[in-house]
Amino acid sequence: MQEIYINSTKTAALHEAISDAITAGQFGSLADDIRDCFSEDQIEQIEELLDSSDFDELIDTLLSDWSGDTPEELIEELTDILGESSIDLIMEDEKLVEEEETFEEEDDDFIDEDDDSEEDFEEEEEEY
Repeated sequence: MQEIYINSTKTAALHEAISDAITAGQFGSLADDIRDCFSEDQIEQIEELLDSSDFDELIDTLLSDWSGDTPEELIEELTDILGESSIDLIMEDEKLVEEEETFEEEDDDFIDEDDDSEEDFEEEEEEY
């Protein structure tokens, strides 16, 4: 089975785009949003394994079969339809994006403290 990996940032972006489309009742741009989750290399790998060899046709079929109820349902259907072509879609948990952002904020706070300490240290050196 071919593995296709989607990072947490792209997973979160897709989930948000689907949620926005559901809220607005406008699904026209979802095909582009789904396509944007994949790199060109990943799309080529997928097309090699698809019966139709057409990624855009796969997305059109996916969207026409989807009930339009929830983002999770669409993502599950995408995973299932790719699985039928021996493709294991691995979408990193979007909650990791929030954790990474929190970690980066904490890391920035730590860096700011270091910067202050370095300035204090430089001032102490000048006194000698």
